[in-house]
Amino acid sequence: MRHYGVSNYSARQLSDLLSTADANGLPRPVLCQPPLSLLRQDALSDLLPLCERERIAVSPYQILQGGLLTGKYRRGESLPEDSRKAEKDGWVWELTDALFDRLDEIEAQSRKAGLSMTQYAIRWVLEQPAVVAAIVGVKRTEQIEEAMAAVQDVP
Repeated sequence: MRHYGVSNYSARQLSDLLSTADANGLPRPVLCQPPLSLLRQDALSDLLPLCERERIAVSPYQILQGGLLTGKYRRGESLPEDSRKAEKDGWVWELTDALFDRLDEIEAQSRKAGLSMTQYAIRWVLEQPAVVAAIVGVKRTEQIEEAMAAVQDVP
């Protein structure tokens, strides 16, 4: 039997797909890939609980929100040259005071937890219901190492 996943489905769309698959004896998806991060949590209200109930694994993407959750963007500072925002401005949210206020809160929480902002963001995603893995976009080896450090010593 082949297995498949879905990406960017709302809870309603996934529910409809499950009903259609069940009514027609078709296989159900085994994986769902929604965007999910400390800055984008809308999937927590309905999609992840549905996936948990239906035993569908979740592997979110955009977990570092285009680098916003790495600490590389700072209020009043120039964009880092190698950042996503410098390369593809439309891929990363507008850098507003409200966003920087939220990033400051998250950074304070990460320090309190004894983690880098990146590690804190990755761990938070992995602790959500039905999440079995997370898609982490990296460009450099040290980013892979930091992502791996986020899950060391996690039961």
